[in-house]
Amino acid sequence: MWTYAADAASIPPGDAICYLTEKYGPLGIFNSNGEFFCTTDNCTHEVASLSEGFIGGGSVAAGRNWASVQVYC
Repeated sequence: MWTYAADAASIPPGDAICYLTEKYGPLGIFNSNGEFFCTTDNCTHEVASLSEGFIGGGSVAAGRNWASVQVYC
């Protein structure tokens, strides 16, 4: 099942948003140079939002603790 989260144009390259879902909790939607990726918005290392972090080189680093998560396959 697909759910509308945002217009692609509203997430510029190198940016991200947090989309709250009832079933899965917060999801981070990331625009990495025009390619979009979605994963949990929760850092696995510490309580931190990945969508508030920094995107680069195919990964995102949580702004609070700099833990890095790969966002591409």
